[in-house]
Amino acid sequence: MAGTTTTTARLLATTLACLAAPTLAHAQHERTAEPAPTSETAPAAASMNGAPGESLRSAPSNAGDGDEGPRVHRGFYLRAALGGGFARDGLSYTGPLGVKYPSGEASGGSVVGDVALAGSLKPGLFLGGAFFFEQVASPKVTLGGVDVASDVGVGTLLFVGPYVDWYFDPHKGMHLLGSVGGARITTKDKSGNTADQNASPVGGGLIAGFGYDWWIGEHWSAGVVGRLTFASMKDGTANVSHTWTALSVAGELTFD
Repeated sequence: MAGTTTTTARLLATTLACLAAPTLAHAQHERTAEPAPTSETAPAAASMNGAPGESLRSAPSNAGDGDEGPRVHRGFYLRAALGGGFARDGLSYTGPLGVKYPSGEASGGSVVGDVALAGSLKPGLFLGGAFFFEQVASPKVTLGGVDVASDVGVGTLLFVGPYVDWYFDPHKGMHLLGSVGGARITTKDKSGNTADQNASPVGGGLIAGFGYDWWIGEHWSAGVVGRLTFASMKDGTANVSHTWTALSVAGELTFD
């Protein structure tokens, strides 16, 4: 009886082994045939696992495209300009008892320049102060339309006041500048002697300019500017009124 049971158990185990063998072989084949990750699927898998893939590393960066990037007109501002033009100083004299004398003028080619310091209120808009000068050597003087002899060797307009400069696009160079302030004329005779400062005409005026700059560095730009100058002054000692008008063109260099 025991021998029969043992023989039966052995036959059952052999039968189960034969039935299970094909299933185990198929499973082993499926594991062996599974494809390995390719170069195309690896970056995606790496990205899913938190590691940067090629698609992230090759994405373009927008750093520097905004107002905080380079080549934007902003921050500390220093500007200097030098050029030339034409100036006219209209003269009118009122004598005792209100008697008016024929008007006259002093005019000629001029040398102009200015220096300005400012800070930006926002990208492209600057507010500060500026000093301007315009100098005419050996001006032509007329009185009542007639040329007259003059001992004036050099006449200089000095102008100082608050200053604003506005770039239409803070990344580009087209800009509009202006100043309203105090003005004064000083003169030297042909021997180089300075005229009495108490007789120097004093008053006020305005300056407006329109220009364009080209970037030559990360913070440096160079360009050209046209300038209009107007000032009204009076010489209290001689009771002579002066109206200074001028047009000029200058090269400019700006740091901002």
